[in-house]
Amino acid sequence: MRVALLSLVLCGMACSSGGSGGGGGGGSGARTDVCLAWQDAACDHFADQCATFSRAECDDFFQSLYCKSDSVMQACMDALPGASCTSLPVACENVADPQPAVNWCTDFIGRYCDRAAACGLASLAECVNAVQSSLNCSLAVGIGPSSGQCHSDLAAASCAQIESSLPSSCSGVIKLND
Repeated sequence: MRVALLSLVLCGMACSSGGSGGGGGGGSGARTDVCLAWQDAACDHFADQCATFSRAECDDFFQSLYCKSDSVMQACMDALPGASCTSLPVACENVADPQPAVNWCTDFIGRYCDRAAACGLASLAECVNAVQSSLNCSLAVGIGPSSGQCHSDLAAASCAQIESSLPSSCSGVIKLND
């Protein structure tokens, strides 16, 4: 029962789908100036021009993404001004690199379950299995800006807090592709 609860608490607090719950980017790897410009240009198009998202929702999501390369991102930015609001330019397909988010998510599960095991809430293996059954890190596409603070707060959290909820800095930090 405790293992199932830990799993629900973790995904219910740390995951967000479709771009809600934190933005700006954290995790491993800095974003280049071209990547940051692409994030802004994408929201200029999708939020400001097409009204597909509110600007806040768009920034929240796109700023959590990692870019594949400057040349790929530049090609997408060059294609956006002439793009329609109903179809994505070919140059903008599959331009985000999900691997840093997948890696951060996997590391997060390990850190969380290490704490849960240290608190006697579950064995490390039980916790990892339970959390992975509700949090599929292969669906991670981005990491919110509070990711570093989330790691710090998780390490400092009491056992009572680990059992009942995650630190608020962890809320929505993992962006999932739904």
